[in-house]
Amino acid sequence: MSLRAIHKKSTILNALLCVNAAFGQSSPVSPPDIGGAQVAFKLKSSQTAGKPAGVLTVDGSSVSYAEANGKTSKFMCADFLAGASVRKDKTGSILVMPASLHAREMWPDGSMGISPEGVLGRIKAECAKPGASADLAFSDGVTYQIAWMEHGQGRGRLKRSDGTLSVSRFNIRLSDRTYSARNLNYSCSNVDSVKQRTTRDCKDCLATSADGYAFRSADKAVSSGTILQHLRDVCDFQEAGHNKELEAEARREAIRKEEEARRQAAELARRVTEFRDAVRSAVRSAEESDPFSSIRSGLDPIGPGGFYWQATLKLPGAEKCALLNAPTSMGSNVPVWAFASIFTSGWPSPSDLGEEMMAKSVEAALGLPGRADEGAKTKQLVFADPAKPTWRLYVSRTDVNTVGISIVAARLDAVRPAATTMQWFAPAMMLVSPSPCQEYTKGEDDRARRVEQVKTLSSQLSNLISQYQNAVAQANQAAQQANISCPLASNKGLGVINAMGCIAAQTNYQTNLAQAQSLAPQITQTQSQLTSAQTTLITVAPSVLPAGCRTDGTAIVAVPSSVKPTTSVSSPVYTTARASTAAVSIVPVEPPVHDVVEKIRSGDHGPMPVAQRSGRVGSGRTTMTIRNSTAYELSVFFDGPVSTKVTLPPGASQDLDLAPGLFHVAGRVSASDVLPFYGEETYEASARYSVSFYIGR
Repeated sequence: MSLRAIHKKSTILNALLCVNAAFGQSSPVSPPDIGGAQVAFKLKSSQTAGKPAGVLTVDGSSVSYAEANGKTSKFMCADFLAGASVRKDKTGSILVMPASLHAREMWPDGSMGISPEGVLGRIKAECAKPGASADLAFSDGVTYQIAWMEHGQGRGRLKRSDGTLSVSRFNIRLSDRTYSARNLNYSCSNVDSVKQRTTRDCKDCLATSADGYAFRSADKAVSSGTILQHLRDVCDFQEAGHNKELEAEARREAIRKEEEARRQAAELARRVTEFRDAVRSAVRSAEESDPFSSIRSGLDPIGPGGFYWQATLKLPGAEKCALLNAPTSMGSNVPVWAFASIFTSGWPSPSDLGEEMMAKSVEAALGLPGRADEGAKTKQLVFADPAKPTWRLYVSRTDVNTVGISIVAARLDAVRPAATTMQWFAPAMMLVSPSPCQEYTKGEDDRARRVEQVKTLSSQLSNLISQYQNAVAQANQAAQQANISCPLASNKGLGVINAMGCIAAQTNYQTNLAQAQSLAPQITQTQSQLTSAQTTLITVAPSVLPAGCRTDGTAIVAVPSSVKPTTSVSSPVYTTARASTAAVSIVPVEPPVHDVVEKIRSGDHGPMPVAQRSGRVGSGRTTMTIRNSTAYELSVFFDGPVSTKVTLPPGASQDLDLAPGLFHVAGRVSASDVLPFYGEETYEASARYSVSFYIGR
């Protein structure tokens, strides 16, 4: 709705607050010419029999009161506010004026729609900051007393009632103290929803256009046309306040976006600098006479292959970093070291995951161009400095969710190439490969669990058979007793005793027979489980301890020798070594979680147990507690906003951090005769869930 008739601020305020001719006053008291910076309020008092008593005006730092007889009193703002207050009695609120005025107890003219509290509040605001009362006029608005007319017939009849018409914050609100059906709300942009209506019962009324509810001013002397015009004038002023608020909100939002953009730019710059410095530090350590000696910590006893060392440097954003000393089986007769890192989230931005995006970050850090490694078995890019041929950097895609960065360095102290060979390799993929020592321990633990399972099932079966045999024997004994007692129950003398014995024997027979019948299916089920466990145990052969491994799964690591090559090298390494990983033996990588889930979903599977919400967690996290209540090793795969896998031994449980959203969940146990399961679930933020897996028969 555009501003229709009011353009100057002084006119707006006079229309809203002074209301010179509002609500049908036949001889309204006109306020003085207050100019564009003044705000005026018409007042009444009991001494003037409800007629206008004067006009209260706020002008900058002063407050003046002009009485109807022409007498004017003027106060400084501080003096007026010190002597003015609002008092409440059973009739309502009263504005108490300073003691120097003849008529002290007053209230606003009803046509203004403002309470005594509203008048005093706006005077305080205007005194503190000229023009501030306009904001209150928008937020607090105005309120008028109205009388609702009778509406409808029968059960739907609404009788006469009192109510209010108020306008604030660009909204028109109608209320009825008796009937909630007449509690209505319109936007000032729909001010035409209130129209004039003349009927036999109400010759000068207003009505809501949608429902036809009619009303008029509680003061019968005020015409409906005056009310409607005043309503439109107030909405014009409200539109100005509404637009001002929207503009202020737009400015705040623009400032917020600018600050957020600056914050993100600063954070991105910080992450770029941090990554660049870390990559440069790693390359400098690769150029040391003993590669990576400055960032090399202790041996990693559980690292795959027994040649992993712990690194004191970690690339920002990397999930895992490690140092590897390549064994001679990889084709080198000179010491070859590698610093490998794997990323499951992009850097410097999480959305930058991918070998090409990560390669751009490396290129910016080193100032060297990367090239595709055509001979590699996996998609990767290689960086090399011709002036420093002892190292190379690889950025490779290890799987769909993982990117690796590897810096490989060789120790070359001599210069003749005769018998010196060196095999370049990109070891990041090896960080996600299992250790042979750990695989051995895992296999032995699995076999031990299966042996224990067979023992437990055998004991359970023996106990069930013993209970069954005992119940059958007691049932047979009770049947024999019944055969003796029951025929003698009709005899005189001892017949009563025999009858009681007959009943007891029959009861014992039925009880023991029911127990035996309930044990029979349990015996069948346990026998089936035992047979399955025994068959599986037979197929799991004892593991062979790999060379270089201890029985506890740790590796027997020999400190790599620092002996120099026996022959010297006189030309760059490029003349004797292939810059390719084609001949590298790489441990197979487990399929991505998504591929495993899709394979289970597309095949035969059972339903997944439903996760139960068990509480709340902070910081928007989503936590899942998984319990393995089966007798087998359990693997569960979550494919959704994040992809992850958890493997649990029988009877174990583990907490897992997920992200809110829809997940495709699949799983399997280490038993060939048990179907895998699959299902879809949606997890909420700041929620804790739990799920227990078991095998049903």
